[in-house]
Amino acid sequence: MPVKAPSRGTADPSPLAKEPDELLRELSAVFNSSHDGIYVVDGNGITVRVNPAYEAITGIKADEVLGEHVSNLERRGYFLPSVALEVLRSRRPVTLVQRNRNGKLVLTTSTPAFDENGNIFRVVSNIRDITELAHLYEALGGSRALPENGAVPGESPGDEVIAESPAMRRVVHTAGRLAQVDSTVLLLGEPGVGKGVIARLIHRLSRRKDAPFITVSCAAIPEHLLESELFGYAPGAFTGAQRGGKMGLFESADTGTIFLDEIGELPLSLQPKLLQVLESHEVTRVGSNRPKPIDVRIIAATNRNLEEMVMAGSFRKDLYYRLCVIPLFIPPLRERRDDIIPLVLKFVDQHNKRYGTNKSVAPEVLDFCLAHPWPGNVRELMNLIERLLVLSPSSEIRLEDLPPEYAHSTSPSGADSVNVELAFPLSLREVMERVEKSIVKKALNQAGSIRRAARLLGVDPSTVCRKLHG
Repeated sequence: MPVKAPSRGTADPSPLAKEPDELLRELSAVFNSSHDGIYVVDGNGITVRVNPAYEAITGIKADEVLGEHVSNLERRGYFLPSVALEVLRSRRPVTLVQRNRNGKLVLTTSTPAFDENGNIFRVVSNIRDITELAHLYEALGGSRALPENGAVPGESPGDEVIAESPAMRRVVHTAGRLAQVDSTVLLLGEPGVGKGVIARLIHRLSRRKDAPFITVSCAAIPEHLLESELFGYAPGAFTGAQRGGKMGLFESADTGTIFLDEIGELPLSLQPKLLQVLESHEVTRVGSNRPKPIDVRIIAATNRNLEEMVMAGSFRKDLYYRLCVIPLFIPPLRERRDDIIPLVLKFVDQHNKRYGTNKSVAPEVLDFCLAHPWPGNVRELMNLIERLLVLSPSSEIRLEDLPPEYAHSTSPSGADSVNVELAFPLSLREVMERVEKSIVKKALNQAGSIRRAARLLGVDPSTVCRKLHG
């Protein structure tokens, strides 16, 4: 006798329809089974809950911290700094690198939860052991699978795609889907975001992975040579041409993928010929009238606004629509901060192997990397890490090793700009307390963390906390 499927209306009830006890059991199961550590404080900074993963990652037991104010725990060295304290102060999510009492380096993201009156009633901190990420990259090195997150391995360690942030995970999964078809893709994004890395990822995951992947920088090849480089030339096509002619890059990429980087720099005079290749799947060498069929997947990339170029008449409208079959935007590094620490670890490991060194990065440098806007994106971060690793005199890269051009991001402005509202009568002690608190706040806003603010002011982190909350 066939089994009747349950009706849609009698399926599992929504969470809001469940009994309170059942919902509590479900939420407790989720909380306790999380692989990441979770640390919860109330709106006054009192620790109210930690999960088993937090205990395992930090070595700190729940009965040591429950009921304790986070400033007291920070003062006693349980964690440095307290990210929850900064959230209570700033009323916004904060991500910092902490060093726990057992010496482990963890990445902590703390997020405020507000009640109906707009007051913070909980701060939820998510804790991840950074050393586990480094092991994950090594473990993934020999795999060609497309994981849910983390490092997507490439042909070599330098080709790995870091995708810890939600924004980058979406890019990677879209790239995985695009690899299954031959549609033309237009990669968009600022310089240095990794458009070439994503293009190679699409190729590696496609049926063309064993065929050539040819990269062409449309801005790097002189205009008078670009046509013959792209499309080749026939024997005797021009003075100085090779006797037998020359195969162009499109022919070299046959059965594979050609990546046209900086496509916005393609001269207007060559755009009709590229359009013809896209439409006919044939290429005609310079000096010849015999087209040759080719089977090439085209991926283009640009950091320019092609729509504006079309309106200005510097880019053909028909070519734009041929290239922009599937646009894929790669976000700047400042919008995917979850990727920053994994990228730093990757570059440190990469350059340690390259130069035969064994250097590490101090927590305050990781804090700086999280706070810096990175106008040059991943390329800037990669170059800075290599520079620091090569020039740092010790085995640990420290904040003072940063180049002079980054100094403005690590030091506060002068104290003469501190503003304090004073309403007399006030005692001299009260005036000094208000001035000190204003200076500490300014240092904290500039430095981005309690520990760095303490170093800038020449005091202990506990003193910074006391001046802020005193």
